[in-house]
Amino acid sequence: MIKLGKRFNVETKFWDRTEEDPATGCIEWVGPRNKLGYGRVCVTKDRRVYAHRLAWEIDVGEIPEGMCVLHLCDNPPCCNVNHLMVGTIAENNRQAGERDRMQFGSGRYNAKLTEGDVIRIRGDYAAGGVSQYQLAREYGVHVMTINNVTTYRRWKKV
Repeated sequence: MIKLGKRFNVETKFWDRTEEDPATGCIEWVGPRNKLGYGRVCVTKDRRVYAHRLAWEIDVGEIPEGMCVLHLCDNPPCCNVNHLMVGTIAENNRQAGERDRMQFGSGRYNAKLTEGDVIRIRGDYAAGGVSQYQLAREYGVHVMTINNVTTYRRWKKV
């Protein structure tokens, strides 16, 4: 259960920061969002939660431990509980993959390498004369990142 601050008026403060999109039926969070578009709500001075999870708890009830709240509408700021469902992390990942919402390669929010970098790293390492440590320093990443690139544990699609 999301623990709320003593003076946090959930109903008023939460729903006042949403707007309904008549075309989709989504009730979108218009407050702060993260880089991926998911709404973030301050529930105490130093604690934030996802808006769609809080919407679920307000309208439906407690989210079982270890479970996710999935968007059926593929709209991250949506808080319409009719567009949400509770599911496992595996279900969330499967659904994101099926709907082409998974981020790959340089499209990931935290990617430090590009597809071109990966091709050059693999080529330079295969040609010899350069170590993974040297490549790591050159590209500003950890040596394990280079190892994962050269052994195809990461960036498999490149």
